[in-house]
Amino acid sequence: MCLNFTSNIKDKFSSFVNAIGEDLRIHFFPFSKIHEYKYEDLSLIVLNETDGINETQLMIEFIKNNFKDTAISIVINHKSYDMAMLAYRFNLCDVLDDKFGKAELMRMFLRAKIFSEIDKKEDQIHVPYFRLLNILSMPSNIKTSDQLVRVIVDYCSNFTSVDDFIVLKNTGDNYHVKFSLKKDLSSINFELVRDHLKDRRIGMQGKVYTDEQSKNRWSYLILDRDDFEGKEGLQNQLILLIKMDDEEEKIFLNDFLVTFLQNVSHFKGQLIKLDKLESLALTDEVSGLYNQRKLMMDLSTQIKLHEDGKKHFCVLFIDIDRFKLVNDNHGHLAGSDLICQLGTLVRKYVRSTDQIYRFGGDEFVIIMPNVTQKKVYPIALRLLEKIKNHSFLINDRDEYKMSTSIGICEYPTNATTDEEIIQFADDMMYKSKKAGRGKVFHIKEVS
Repeated sequence: MCLNFTSNIKDKFSSFVNAIGEDLRIHFFPFSKIHEYKYEDLSLIVLNETDGINETQLMIEFIKNNFKDTAISIVINHKSYDMAMLAYRFNLCDVLDDKFGKAELMRMFLRAKIFSEIDKKEDQIHVPYFRLLNILSMPSNIKTSDQLVRVIVDYCSNFTSVDDFIVLKNTGDNYHVKFSLKKDLSSINFELVRDHLKDRRIGMQGKVYTDEQSKNRWSYLILDRDDFEGKEGLQNQLILLIKMDDEEEKIFLNDFLVTFLQNVSHFKGQLIKLDKLESLALTDEVSGLYNQRKLMMDLSTQIKLHEDGKKHFCVLFIDIDRFKLVNDNHGHLAGSDLICQLGTLVRKYVRSTDQIYRFGGDEFVIIMPNVTQKKVYPIALRLLEKIKNHSFLINDRDEYKMSTSIGICEYPTNATTDEEIIQFADDMMYKSKKAGRGKVFHIKEVS
């Protein structure tokens, strides 16, 4: 039943309910005619707040007294502390603002379903309703399996009839126990569990025997699995095994929990896709190294980390000598392959903390944190020699000897902004070329 809905809110509410597709009967009444409503299987009353806090409180009190087994939600016109306290005081099922959408209505209906189930069994089952809803309220914040395990452990701990529960992670070959309440796993045949649950998807639930004699039966719930790219088969399932009172289990394994798990999986999948898109945006497609965009971002970060002036970092600017001849004589595909080979070689001879970038064309940049020019200079000389002595291959068969020119810039001695750093290192590299190519150049030294 919906009370005191304006025409705009009524149309919006009806539209979203139809879109959700639930088999719901909705009745719209002004509050003044609520006494005319014949109570029959009423699961939810939604009150549209239009008359201020005092009038709203009187209406909620009336509903509470006359519809005792019914969940109550409220649509508010503006957020306020007083309205929040009113919702808390009267244990309302949900509070929506007037900009609600389909997702908010779906959440409200799920909460109402749980609320009514708990209310019907309130003499036998004591479940902290709002505590459970708070635990499951932010699926978008769950980014790792360990975070999900902590939420599930917290959720299970709120049910008094839980005898034991175990959270398992299946990695394909075996199970890892992420949490066990009683720590006694001697009676569980993990291979039996794995074979029985291997094709189960997120939210699936049921009973599973954990021994060969079919005497030890647990309830299970599939919490998560890493199949965001549409992979088939077993992909790191996260599984809950639990023993608890059958009546309370009906409350425990509710639609709200299943929807929460599905949303966790959805948000994690979106994060993976976003990470991949971000990686593509910051990666050079030819060499697989970071690109110029990523270089400028990281330079800004390094400047902030070293801006106290007490620490230095250096940048190497590397250019392949006479690279145009490779493209002209062997083609651009051969040139791109040489770029990849050089990137792989450079990785081998720099520190794990150093970052390598393809600046463009035949130019590379290396950021080397927490070092001065004096320490970097011999490193650059060694790198120059390693490149010079390495046998590169053109078209996988023709040996090619490569020469490079390297320029060095030290922060903050030579430059203090990202653009100045690149410009100075580039200038030093060109001075190296003018000095005969195949050299390392800094304003203080050239070899």
